[in-house]
Amino acid sequence: MKNEDHLQEIRRQVDMFFDHALSLDDQKNLLNRVKQDPTYHQVFSQEQHMRQNLRNSVQRPGVTPDFIQSIKDHIKMG
Repeated sequence: MKNEDHLQEIRRQVDMFFDHALSLDDQKNLLNRVKQDPTYHQVFSQEQHMRQNLRNSVQRPGVTPDFIQSIKDHIKMG
């Protein structure tokens, strides 16, 4: 069970990295561990690959300038 907990922690850290939820020092520390530890490297690479595939395969609908303006107007009116 200890190994599973360790792997869960690695995944949590990698997720936080890609979600931009780590401080700069924590980001640097994680990247150093990715370079040094094959387990970190594997989890990091898998997550990076999955996110790139999602980004490339998901079609986002276009947003018109009028729609953006209507949102801004709605926010201003509160």
